Amino acid sequence: MSASIKPNLEDLLTLLTIPQIGPGRIRRLLAVFDSAAALLAAPLRRLIQIDGIDLKLAARIRKGADRETAAEQLRLMKIRGIRCLTIWDDAYPALLKKTADPPLVLFYKGELPAAWPPCLGVVGTRMPSPYGRAMTEQLVARLTERGLAIVSGMARGIDTVAHHTTLREGGLTYAVLGCGADYIYPRENRELYRRIQQQGAVLSEYFIGTQPDAPNFPRRNRIISGMSLGVLVVEAGVKSGAMITVNY
Repeated sequence: MSASIKPNLEDLLTLLTIPQIGPGRIRRLLAVFDSAAALLAAPLRRLIQIDGIDLKLAARIRKGADRETAAEQLRLMKIRGIRCLTIWDDAYPALLKKTADPPLVLFYKGELPAAWPPCLGVVGTRMPSPYGRAMTEQLVARLTERGLAIVSGMARGIDTVAHHTTLREGGLTYAVLGCGADYIYPRENRELYRRIQQQGAVLSEYFIGTQPDAPNFPRRNRIISGMSLGVLVVEAGVKSGAMITVNY
């Protein structure tokens, strides 16, 4: 299918249920077929004719797609007031679309801009010093005043400071979660989660109901980085999640 043609959403979500097949491979497969439905219906003999698809992977595509899960996601979106944005939509963040591994779908609660403002990622330690906290507030206030939207992860510490400061200054802020867009983590940020939706949005590539499991966060960080012109790091360790964000 043409790279500019948006797949049927239920078909796309069904493709995303296939284990161990990432968004990049799905996009390459979609380029071979007329539609996502045609890809899902393709027999093994057709799949193994595609470069990079062996019998094991072809069998996973045929057997791993779970349309019931995809349909349940659509149902949960309606129930929980969650919308989604695909990489084929005009409102998808332009900078993120240009990265090496952009998510095909972003679930979100809140409001997305018709035209994205310049964004800056702000990440750092979960246990900031008083100085680190004060400097984050000062820098974020200045950046917000200059029209930058602040992207962070709603984690404890610097992330929370960055979001709160942006909200206080009347700016736009976007929280990229390492769990489903319906899941509030950490729990003490329940009010922050609500307020961000009034001056931005909470976003996630993970299916609704996904728990905040540790492996989700490094992958989440590539979205924070990919949406942003740059990343401000505050008091982060060399091997921290914040530095993973920078390295993207």
